[in-house]
Amino acid sequence: MRKTQLHMISLALLMTPGASYAQETQNVTFDASVADSCILTVTDGKLSLSQSGKLLGSEEPGGSAAFLFLYSSGNPPKLVFDAPALTSSPAQFVPDAVEISYYSGNRFVQAYTSALSSVQEEDLVDDFVVHARVLHETGFPAGDYEVMTVATCGAEPPVGST
Repeated sequence: MRKTQLHMISLALLMTPGASYAQETQNVTFDASVADSCILTVTDGKLSLSQSGKLLGSEEPGGSAAFLFLYSSGNPPKLVFDAPALTSSPAQFVPDAVEISYYSGNRFVQAYTSALSSVQEEDLVDDFVVHARVLHETGFPAGDYEVMTVATCGAEPPVGST
């Protein structure tokens, strides 16, 4: 009973207008640590021979694009595609051209090129559809073919730093 009376008295004091109350202050903080990082996930594509027999490409019937997903943190990264190379083909085969093209969900578009190419992202996440083709005016001898480009993702330094 005594305990109940003390609670009632305490409650009455707390509810008394103009009464002085003890105050306590506590900081509520949030912190984070963000590092520049970039992760690429790739699904390989498939090449198929054109009806003319002069082009082996991912946009030909039976071929398929490669897909690249970019996820980064920190500063928006720069994505670099090395010049594409024919990494597997029959002996003595020399192509007329090896090219890639790509477009992204963030509207970057690269027409077919045999050179190194890059994009400076503005966002931290993007996805790319990548195509490849091999051109050879006299056709393709029987055998296995593989085109490869190396995609490299890295953070760009913030503007004004160096």
